[in-house]
Amino acid sequence: MKSLELVAAIRDAVGPDVEIFIEGHGRFSPRTAIQIGKQLEEFNPGWYEEPVPPENVHALKQVHEQVNIPIASGERWFTRYQFPDYLNSGAVDIVQADIIHAGGFLEMKKIAAMADAQYRVMAPHNSNGPVCTAASIHFGFCTTNYKVQEIFDDFVEPWVKEAVPGVPNVVDGYVELPTGPGLGISLNEDLIKEHPYKEGFFNLFANDWQKRQFAK
Repeated sequence: MKSLELVAAIRDAVGPDVEIFIEGHGRFSPRTAIQIGKQLEEFNPGWYEEPVPPENVHALKQVHEQVNIPIASGERWFTRYQFPDYLNSGAVDIVQADIIHAGGFLEMKKIAAMADAQYRVMAPHNSNGPVCTAASIHFGFCTTNYKVQEIFDDFVEPWVKEAVPGVPNVVDGYVELPTGPGLGISLNEDLIKEHPYKEGFFNLFANDWQKRQFAK
């Protein structure tokens, strides 16, 4: 009930014209996902993301058939060969392929074309940092069935954005295409060397879960 109260409060705060996206992160069984989804319908969410474990096309289709909210998934699928079953079955409306996970720029274009042929839209997943953001933005600007871009860069430590000059900032919900060569970004390698790689993880049940926690 607390989650429903939060969604109701957000809808009340932003009004009827702003899309709200619901993240399930594959935590529910089909039965539970359907129960939750039916209660969410009154708030008119823009999508219901991974309401069940996304590896199970039949479970996703069950939810899709019973809940009147667009179903989004795809961040955990790899290459164009994993997407047709979900598209052909009618299990998803919004395809969240990740340019890193799915196989790069050209593979993303092939996935987008398959989705477009079945009137689905792309909303690429991206929690991978500013380099992935730049690549995803370029993909979006040359893809006709593109809905929205996920960007986590505002949640990272300040030095991360400083390490990749040229990545555009989000202003009023929009970004401009970088104008430099290639992806339009550069790497501050000296700054990057000051922050060697550390194992990180998401504790999805902790406060500020969207920020990576690091092993001590």
